[in-house]
Amino acid sequence: MPSFARKCIVDPEVVGTYHCTSRCVRRAHLCGYDELNEVNYDHRKLWVEDRIEFLSQCFFVDIGNYAVMCNHFHINIRIRPDLAEQVPDEEIVERWWRLFPKISCVSTSRPIEIPSIIRHEWLNDKKWLMERRKRLSSLSWFMRCLCEYIARKANKEDGVKGRFWEGRFKSQALLDDAAVLAAGTYIDLNPVRAGLSDSPEDSDFCSIQDRIHSLIDTSLRVKPRRNFLSPIERASDGLSPDPFIDMNVEEYIALVDWYGRCIVEGKRGYIPADAPDIFDRIGFKIKCGATWLSELFKKNRRALGSENSLRKYAESIGQHWIHGVSFSREVFV
Repeated sequence: MPSFARKCIVDPEVVGTYHCTSRCVRRAHLCGYDELNEVNYDHRKLWVEDRIEFLSQCFFVDIGNYAVMCNHFHINIRIRPDLAEQVPDEEIVERWWRLFPKISCVSTSRPIEIPSIIRHEWLNDKKWLMERRKRLSSLSWFMRCLCEYIARKANKEDGVKGRFWEGRFKSQALLDDAAVLAAGTYIDLNPVRAGLSDSPEDSDFCSIQDRIHSLIDTSLRVKPRRNFLSPIERASDGLSPDPFIDMNVEEYIALVDWYGRCIVEGKRGYIPADAPDIFDRIGFKIKCGATWLSELFKKNRRALGSENSLRKYAESIGQHWIHGVSFSREVFV
């Protein structure tokens, strides 16, 4: 498939959801067990997970799903330029300083407070503030701060220079709830499909594990929950952020568990047929059903969604046709 300019996929001024992925150079296992050198780099998966959590606190984005694999990672991310425009200038300054701080002590690596002279200079520079608002809701800047950080840290650990990722990240626009749901399920089942785990709740470094932990009693959790994921459903008090998918978390987990049982040609992993329902395993019950098509992510399409969503998207970018319309007609209602 041909590659497309990022501006043909991402509109930085509009709230949008994107499925992004980046692979290690030559698809080497630089974030897992390297059989050639007999070195285990699994600890780097935690680097990626920690970095995503940190960046979610600095950028105006919502994180829906992620999976850190041995040689690549996936992430579903919604950019929020609307939120960036609403916050006061002081918050823009604070977030940017948190993202690019000056270090006061090499031994502790603790960032110093913003000097008053720098704070005053930034707050009075309207052009600087306008540019930082855009960057703090930019998909490209988020991925840059994620990938560059991991690459520098890994290269330093190995004592080498050069590329860690094979190139710029790939992105797909998710045009409607059906596409977001499809991409989310695909991402959350990556560890199962790769044969790294037998069930979603055992999938380390993956968002589905945290979703499941949110339903489990605190004393039964294998590891602490991370709280940077965007909620799937809106809280009853109406005060939580916008939901990432228009369904509750129990229904979503049931969908992931159901599709994980389907044997997909070319994928070595699946949830064993004799495994109990996921809600039996975690002490939860719900009735839910869904349909799926495993071929959706085999090709690098620039956008995913229903036929109607794809036609509107093609029109918005000045095209009469876009790849994937006929396929979406079969997959999405």
